Amino acid sequence: MNRRGITPIRTLVRRTSKTRADDLDVHPILKDVYCNRNVSRSSQLEYSLANLSSPNLLFNIEEAAQIIVDAVQADASILITGDFDADGATGSALGYLALKAFGARKVQFLCPDRQEFGYGLSEKFVEFFAPTQPDLVITVDNGISSIAGVRLAKELGMSVVVTDHHLPGDELPVADAIVNPRLPGDQFPSKNLAGVGVMFYVMLEVRRQLRQQQWFENEGIVEPNMSHYLDLVALGTIADVVSLDDNNRILVAQGLKLINENRCRYGIRCLLEEGGKKIGNIVSEDLAFVAGPRLNAAGRLDDISHGIRCLISEDQGEILNFTRKLEKLNNERKEMEAKMVVDAEREIKELKTKVTDSSAGICLYNSSWHQGIIGVIASRIRELTGRPTIIFASAGDGYLRGSGRSVKGLNLRDVLANIVALDSDVILQFGGHAMAAGMTLEESALDRFNQLFQQELLRHLDGGHWEVEILSDGEISQFDLEVAEQIRQGGPWGKDFETPVFDGIFTVTDRRLLNGGHLKLKLRRASSRETVDGIYFRYSNVFDSLPQLKDYRLAFELKVNEYRGRKTPQLNLVYMEEVDLMASDSI
Repeated sequence: MNRRGITPIRTLVRRTSKTRADDLDVHPILKDVYCNRNVSRSSQLEYSLANLSSPNLLFNIEEAAQIIVDAVQADASILITGDFDADGATGSALGYLALKAFGARKVQFLCPDRQEFGYGLSEKFVEFFAPTQPDLVITVDNGISSIAGVRLAKELGMSVVVTDHHLPGDELPVADAIVNPRLPGDQFPSKNLAGVGVMFYVMLEVRRQLRQQQWFENEGIVEPNMSHYLDLVALGTIADVVSLDDNNRILVAQGLKLINENRCRYGIRCLLEEGGKKIGNIVSEDLAFVAGPRLNAAGRLDDISHGIRCLISEDQGEILNFTRKLEKLNNERKEMEAKMVVDAEREIKELKTKVTDSSAGICLYNSSWHQGIIGVIASRIRELTGRPTIIFASAGDGYLRGSGRSVKGLNLRDVLANIVALDSDVILQFGGHAMAAGMTLEESALDRFNQLFQQELLRHLDGGHWEVEILSDGEISQFDLEVAEQIRQGGPWGKDFETPVFDGIFTVTDRRLLNGGHLKLKLRRASSRETVDGIYFRYSNVFDSLPQLKDYRLAFELKVNEYRGRKTPQLNLVYMEEVDLMASDSI
């Protein structure tokens, strides 16, 4: 079993915790897992809405809500414009549905076409919708970097409320109000709200002000229960891979409860069922790998409005048609992604882009790549190489659009800001998070960009190297279905509250390679006669030969595998190393 040359060396590290959790009434395995995630009190697992952080802690939220309230009461035309991903789609749907329920009659949504207008509230996009003359524009999951677009909208007589969660730059847009937990001076304790989460909080405050003014009573409107929108919040939050801090776990847990009680939007139910999932047993993983990608596929390859309409429609026949379209787009996305990954790997191997062992990061461009898929490819190549990765595609007219994914300990947005400080002509526009960012530049500037990108990464490393650690919660002795089910239901799991990973020494008693390069295994724990099934997804991306029938140290997630109505425990491997080749200080 030989590791492929372009894959990083991964180190298995066991988590340590100084937290004690004597009052947690859970399975001992889960108790250890929670302690490793700094959960020491049962109250931290009580996902009650009463424990949510207060909306009034968000900077500017009262001003933003008042602008929206005035527009509703004046029967003004309101345009919601969101990002073209699952977060933007769910946030746009939530804003649209809530405003309709509040009594707004002239509310519409419009998201920019990725290839024609690019990201956010660009000048070109504002010029496109300006003839419809909206009185108020509300951005969702974008806008904090739309300096020129917001300025143009204001010049054309529109009011603008920006709701976003991306990191702000040195200059803020001249919007009438900006709500973003990452604004300097903002006191909201959860800086990790997704775009849909920010919109949820804004609509909470809009409802409060309308209630205070007796709007619902005077207009004969039944006051909406905002908790009914948490299915959208859960989906967008998980799909956008934001940190699951205490506040976000409450939002997601409550949304999952809504879904599993079949009180969710029919569109969300259809997206999950199309992916073979059963309502009543949905967990955050199903939102991440089933519903989320189907929504994202619309924005990547076609028009995210298909996804939004799937979420807001009340016509079941129409929703089923949208679901089928999203399924088709997602299958097309998978095919394109597979080809692009192969192309990217080939370029790395052939050193066409001068990727060597000493390269601090990966920067690739291919004129045939689709710009809707580059973010997915950046994630795959980052996973494959263990290095910060930026993938570029043509945006036409001599411009490139890039999508980057970072690694632990590197703020990618700060790297881009430093590049701009070194050479202001290289990047035309950029924005994003610490772990993911997007940018636009002229094709002629690509070589210069890559030079500065590598320079900044090397400066950050300061002679060191990127660390690829697999964090383990330790060894466990139980691999039965009951424990697997308890772990499955013990979340919501997600970023910074990761699904538990365990490790141990196992003997491989059988193995075979499946289509797609996945490795199916039969495993036996040392000093035991019982075997358990295992699978290593995308094994062939990491290793170029099958493992031998011998002992290996494995790191794995304990999962529930359901096949033809039968449930069994299964180890989903994330790390595999021959016992006699392991470094003595690996764990």
